[in-house]
Amino acid sequence: MKKRIVSLLLSAATGCLLASGCRFQKEIKVSLSDLTSEAATEAENLREPSTEAGGDIREKGEERNMSTTYAAITIKNRDVDLDAITEAFLSLSTEEAAAFRPDNVGVSKGTYYYEYQECELTVSTDASYIEFYDETDGAGSCYAAVIDPFGSMTEFLCSNLRRLYPEEGLENCSREEALLMCQPYAEACGFSDYLADTYAITTDVLDYLESTFGFQSSAPGAGGGLIRRSERNRLESEGKTDEANAYWQKRHEVTRRGIPWTKDKEAIFVVYREIIDGLPLDNRFESLVLLYVPAYGQVMYANGYFPSEKIGETGAEATVTAEEALAEALLYIGAESQKDIELKGASLVYSYRPNQGMAGLESRIADPCWRFDYVLIKADEMMLLLADKGTVLVDAVDGRISSLLFEN
Repeated sequence: MKKRIVSLLLSAATGCLLASGCRFQKEIKVSLSDLTSEAATEAENLREPSTEAGGDIREKGEERNMSTTYAAITIKNRDVDLDAITEAFLSLSTEEAAAFRPDNVGVSKGTYYYEYQECELTVSTDASYIEFYDETDGAGSCYAAVIDPFGSMTEFLCSNLRRLYPEEGLENCSREEALLMCQPYAEACGFSDYLADTYAITTDVLDYLESTFGFQSSAPGAGGGLIRRSERNRLESEGKTDEANAYWQKRHEVTRRGIPWTKDKEAIFVVYREIIDGLPLDNRFESLVLLYVPAYGQVMYANGYFPSEKIGETGAEATVTAEEALAEALLYIGAESQKDIELKGASLVYSYRPNQGMAGLESRIADPCWRFDYVLIKADEMMLLLADKGTVLVDAVDGRISSLLFEN
């Protein structure tokens, strides 16, 4: 069966869509027929289960059945299985892990903070959030620093991330192997039917960051280790403020030691997006990042959110065509015409708006949205990596830009 998304993308490929009286402010002639064969294939990357690296990971280019229409849905945070999380990340039951919750570290209601061996784990059942560092050799902090070197890609969902990390696997660890090693952690966090994109942190990438942007980093190595919040707080409670500050400063210094990166310290991080009703939920408060390091044989860093689940529908159907959405996307980007961009891919996803917040609401409304991945033709490399995300979402219900992918 021909995929709904492909027919939507390509059926009207030759038309000019902006007639008089249209909602858009400026008429821009667009056509999705300009998609390269590679991008057209990418538009079909709505993925089916893979038996190699987790039965519920969807893979590129495989067939799936899709309904003929999409409508806005109501979602809510999925219940968090705290016991599964402590087992996966600390190899402890919740009861055992309770002994490693320091009394002098203040956390909000519904938040659980653990310090165990070289690991630090924070889980918020209310905010549906997780953060994990394995600070053996300072590894968790060192890798966290290089995943997001510019502090501009914290949503980990935009296509410019692939420009920085073009490889999906390493010489000593394939994409499939990394997914297999990360699978127990992802499932403990509640991901069941999901997309998983892998990004390889290679020495070539790190050399490029340093030579092109002057980005300084450090590989993990002896002398790292967990700088504990509980120890800092203990020093402060005893009135040893200067000593406490000096102690806490070591947490930042571990990423500036200048230990050279070698191929054996290369890593792969995975970005997870849950699939609901056949579409991925693209939202910065719905994605999870897990980082796997073959040298350590385990996940050394995690950051992100637990997935949501569908609880109903609103009845508002997607009526905006792909070409209408692309015209609005060009206006948002500031392009004068489609010739100003190279359209790398287009697909349907779910997302929701900034006024619905990141968490804490009992429910949120997620609309079907058109997702466009692109490259600005005349932009320089720094612009592409630092200023432009390479991805824009347009609400398929009302035609507006859906911006929570990018904004705080």
